[in-house]
Amino acid sequence: MRTYNFILCGFILLAIFSCKSKNQTSDLEKSSKNKFSETLYFNQEPPGLTPEVFATGLVSIPGRNENFAAFSPNGGSFYFVANDTIFYMNYKDGEWTKPDVAEFLGDNGTGKYLRVSPDGNSIIFNKNGDLYVNKKDGDHWSEPVKFSNNINSEEYECVACITADQSVFYASHREGTKGQCDIFYSKFADGEYQSPVAIETFNTFRSECNILVSPQNDFLIFTCFENEDSFGSTDMYISCQLEDGNWSEPANLGEVLNTKYADSPFSFTPDGKYFLFGRNNVIDSTDNMDIFWVDAILITEKIEQIKKESIFKSSIRHLEQNFPDDIAKIFASDVISTEKLEHSAPAFTPDGKEIYWSVIRFSNDSIFQDIMFTKLQDGKWTEPKMAPFCTGRFYEGGPVISADGNKLYIYRGLGAPPGGDARKINIICYSKTKNGWENPVTIEEGVFHSVANNGNIYFTKEKSIARIKFENGKYSEQEILDNKINNPNFQNWTPYIASNESYLIFSRVDFQGDYGELLISFYDRENDSWSDPVNLGPKINSGYQERFPGFSPDGEFFFFTRPRDGYSLDIWWVKSDEIKKL
Repeated sequence: MRTYNFILCGFILLAIFSCKSKNQTSDLEKSSKNKFSETLYFNQEPPGLTPEVFATGLVSIPGRNENFAAFSPNGGSFYFVANDTIFYMNYKDGEWTKPDVAEFLGDNGTGKYLRVSPDGNSIIFNKNGDLYVNKKDGDHWSEPVKFSNNINSEEYECVACITADQSVFYASHREGTKGQCDIFYSKFADGEYQSPVAIETFNTFRSECNILVSPQNDFLIFTCFENEDSFGSTDMYISCQLEDGNWSEPANLGEVLNTKYADSPFSFTPDGKYFLFGRNNVIDSTDNMDIFWVDAILITEKIEQIKKESIFKSSIRHLEQNFPDDIAKIFASDVISTEKLEHSAPAFTPDGKEIYWSVIRFSNDSIFQDIMFTKLQDGKWTEPKMAPFCTGRFYEGGPVISADGNKLYIYRGLGAPPGGDARKINIICYSKTKNGWENPVTIEEGVFHSVANNGNIYFTKEKSIARIKFENGKYSEQEILDNKINNPNFQNWTPYIASNESYLIFSRVDFQGDYGELLISFYDRENDSWSDPVNLGPKINSGYQERFPGFSPDGEFFFFTRPRDGYSLDIWWVKSDEIKKL
C-alpha cells in the first residue's frame, strides 16, 4: 500500500558498531579544527533516504571497480578495494591522507572481499581464493597469514566477517554447498576455530555471498543471486537472530537499496548513521561497481519489521495452525473461532503473547457481549476465558491495544433486547500496570472504535463513522466523516484507522444487514478529505457480511469477521499483500 507504514523504532546502530577500545583514540577524535561529521565523511554532505555515490573522484572513480569499503571502528582509517587492490587512508594532522596501496597487507596490496574486525585490530581478506588475516599491534601490522585450516578449504572461500567473540561467518564454495556459494559459521572456542556449520536458513540452490554481520551477531546482510523476489540479478537480503537463537527468514532490503543492477553490502559508518554498499551501473556486471551510501534508517526499519514479524509468528505458531496465503481462512478454528459468535478482530499485545477478542452471548431476554482472552505460557496458549476487567453483566467488546502496549480500549454498555441494539455504550480506556489492565477512563459515547498512534479515535456513531481528535491532552468534539465515507444509502461502521491515519478500512452494509463488504479510503491530511472508497476485492469480500477489520502487530496479516455458514460468525485472516498494493 503506497501509504502503508509500519511502526518505526529508534534502534541505534552506534551501540553495535562503535567497538572502540578505551586506550584507542584516533587523530580524528583529538582534532578540534574540524567537525566530526565533516572529517569522517571527507567533507561530503551526508545522504538522506536516496543512495548517493560515496566520495566521487576520491574513492569512487568512474570506470574503476570499487567495493568493500570500511572505516576502522574509531574512524581514523578508511579501507576499500579497487580493481583487486586494497587501498587505505588515515586521518592525520586534521585531514585525510590520499588513497594509498595497503602494502602492509603484503603482495602489493593484492586482495579483495575486505572486512575489518569490530576492534579494528584485524583485517581479513581474500587472496587467490583463500582467506588471509593481518593483525595490528599498536601502529604496526603483522605479515598476512592464511586463516585457520578449518575455515579455508580446497575450494574457493569468498568473504569472512569476524564477530566480537572472534567467531566467523563466511561465504564459501566448499564441499557440501547447496548452490555455488553458501554461508557458513565457525565458532571460536578453546583458542581455535571449530568445524564450520552451514546456516540452513540462508542457503539455497542459488548463490549466497558478500556477507556483512553485526559484531554482536544481531543481524546479517548478504547477497543472493537471481532470487525469486529480486529486483535485479544480485540483491541484498537481511536476517535477524531471534531470541531462541535461530535466524529469521531472509528478507529483501527493498527497491531503494536493490536495483536492476548488482548490489552488495559493505559496512556501516562508525557512528552507525550511514550504510555503505556497492552498486554496478551496468546490468549483469560486477566489474564496474561504485561505492554508495545512504541513511542507515532504511536498515533499522527493516530490522524492526523483521523482529515484529518474528515475534508474532513465533507466538501464533503455538496455536498449531498454518499461516494463510492470499486466500482467507478461519483464524484459530475451535480455539478462538468457535461455534460462538466472534464479534471483533483479535487484539494482540506487541509481544504477540496475549490475544483479546469479543464474543456475543445470549442470556434470558437480552444479548450481551464479553471480551475473551488467552495468553502464551510455557509454550502453550491458555484456555480462553473472560478477560479479568470484564463484568459479564454488560455489553463489552471491541478490544484495541495501542502500538506501545500501554493502553487498551474497549466499549461498554447495557445489553441489547432481542432484535434491538445495545444501549448507553461508551468507549473506555484502560492503562497497563504491573497488575494488569487498570484505571478505566470513559472517553466518548460510541462503539466499534479504532485508535491511531496520535490518539485520534474513529468509531461508529449510530449509522455513521465519526472521529474525535486527541490534541494537547484532550479530546475534541466528535465529527461525522464526509459522505465519501458515510454514504447515506448504507450503514457505514466498524472502522479500522491506520496507525498514521493514512487510510481507513470500514464495512458498508445495506440497512437490512443482508450484505456487507469491506472498503478502503485514503486520507489527504492537507485538505482533510478522503478518497472515494475502494472495494477490498473478492479475496476478502464474499456473499456474506464482512466486518471488524484489523491487522496483526507486524502488519503482515489482515483480520476480519465473516459468517462461516451464513450464521455462525468467525474471525478470518489473510496475508495483507493485496491491501498494501492498493
